[in-house]
Amino acid sequence: SRGLGDVYKRQVEYIYIDSNVWNFLYKNDIDLKEEFPENNYELRIVGEQILENRSISHDPILEKYIANRIELWEIKIDRIFGFFNDHHSTEDQRVGGYEDGRYIGQDEEGFILSYKGKVGDTKRKSGLYRNEADLSLAARSVHSIVLTLDTKGPLKWAKQQGFLIVDLTDFCQEKCTLKAYVERKC
Repeated sequence: SRGLGDVYKRQVEYIYIDSNVWNFLYKNDIDLKEEFPENNYELRIVGEQILENRSISHDPILEKYIANRIELWEIKIDRIFGFFNDHHSTEDQRVGGYEDGRYIGQDEEGFILSYKGKVGDTKRKSGLYRNEADLSLAARSVHSIVLTLDTKGPLKWAKQQGFLIVDLTDFCQEKCTLKAYVERKC
């Protein structure tokens, strides 16, 4: 079993937040910045989640909560480097250009390519294809921790491969802190 410090040798551990976790954090009044202090952790979301969130109807209170927490917790948007894709509008670009995207590692790319055929070929209301955001998120679990409430599709496959997918479904605040739960699951 790997611990948080063993994941990938770097100064700060990345923790990715799946879109389905926001309501959970809100309902349980969990402060991720307190649980995972910035001197050891960096909170992130993937760029595809910005597109995905456009089509999810949140209540105004939850929308405000999410926007506030992204700013308050200084959550970074992680985009893979790439060039403009003419198949998507400017607003629907998945990748980041210079100074907005990072180069992908071979292991992340390998994971994406091995699952790519299972992504749907019809665009949804969000502008994304079926499983596209989850695939992007699951690829991050090769070296980083992904917090989710949904382990199906690419996230399930990544978990089966032993990557760092932490399903929060069984988390109980009365028994331990979120950090302790994540450490145990990793």
